[in-house]
This record gives sequence, structure tokens and C-alpha cells, in this order.
Amino acid sequence: MVRAPYKEVQNFTGSGAGNQKIWMVFTNYNETTDFEFDCEDDKKGLYSPFEKGTIVQNLFFPYEEYELGRSNKTISTGKTQGCLSSLQMPAWGYKALVPKEKFIANRPAVTKFTPGHDARVRSKVAPGKPQDVEIGLVFTNEMDCDKLKEVISVSSHTERVDVKVSIDLESAICQKVENPETPPLVGSPQGIWEFKATLRDVYDGVHTVSVSNATTKKGGFYTSVNAHDSSVASN
Repeated sequence: MVRAPYKEVQNFTGSGAGNQKIWMVFTNYNETTDFEFDCEDDKKGLYSPFEKGTIVQNLFFPYEEYELGRSNKTISTGKTQGCLSSLQMPAWGYKALVPKEKFIANRPAVTKFTPGHDARVRSKVAPGKPQDVEIGLVFTNEMDCDKLKEVISVSSHTERVDVKVSIDLESAICQKVENPETPPLVGSPQGIWEFKATLRDVYDGVHTVSVSNATTKKGGFYTSVNAHDSSVASN
């Protein structure tokens, strides 16, 4: 299917992506399937709203690209309509395809926090004593490590109101994830970069780790998380 303005009554010029069409492809097969199409047959081709030779890119992870072949049809501009002769779709998969030059990457996002959101951390020290807790954050993009250290913080609710938990930033580790996990849901972004650090003076209680608008290492149209992310752990 195609998502686009209804040209008789709608004109989005100057707003967002304007009047850009989006080609959407879905499958309800419950297993990864390789589809084959006949671009010379009106009933067996996978026809796009774009002309042949266009390289289209998926707006969802893994952001793959396809070059459209020729067909025996034409689009509204009179040019040959682009078509795909084959396409692999994951189980219950979907794709939203636009011309590559119109593709805009998503903002960076946090995909994982350890020990986990609302996690329960077992105390390994005597009552009334503090302990160290290892934490980790995984992002969809390679982040600016120094700037991340500036925007990560922790707040606590414990009996020891006179002692504040600190993040040991001197020993913090910033690195690419060696074996990125494949997201379990179609379209979910992959975590490729991680930050690891140690919380010091952690007393029994509830502790919230927050990241406020972290930025990527490389520039781009969307370089920041543009959000305030928080995860809670208690021990």
C-alpha cells in the first residue's frame, strides 16, 4: 500500500517531509519468507509508487536498501514504474520504503539498561552498609562518551540521607557492542554501543539512573536522544 496526501484536497509542502509518498509492505506469514514476483505480469508483480532505478530504503531497522527494476507499467509522471522481482520478509514483517535521498535516520535511543528497569539487586553487605553496583546502558548509535558522562545522573531514596550515590566516571567504559543482539520484534532498532560504570556508596533503597538528552559521536540531522530516560533499581 502507499501512504501519501490526497492530492485533490491535501498539500503538505513546507511541513515535515512534505508530500513524500511512503511505500508500505506487509506480510502475515508467521515465518521468514522469500517472495518471488513477475514484474511483467500485472497480477504477479510487486509494483512501487516510484520509477525504475530508484533506490529505496526502509525507515525501520535494519534500514535495508533495494534498487527498483523495470516493469511494463508507468507512473503518473509517465516514467516506467519501479518493481521488485524478489523480497525477503521476516515473520509478521513490515517495511516502510522511501527514496534513499529522502531517508532520515531515527534519533539515537536507549535499548537496554542493566541491571534492568525496576530491577531488584540483592544486597551483599551487612545491614546499614553500602555496596558497589555495576550499571550499563546500550544505545542504537555510537555516542559521545564525554558528553554522556555529563548528562548521566543518579538520585536515591534511602535511610542514609546524608550520603549520596556517586557514579565512578573515571573507570567508566564506552565501547561498541561486540555481538549486537538481534531485536526480537520487527522494526525494533539494534543496540550497538554501550556505556558501563560503577555506582559507589549504594545503600539499601531505591535508586534512579537518568540520562538527559545524550548526543552522538558523529554529527547528523538527529544527533541527540531528545528525551529524559530513567531506570530504577532497588536493593
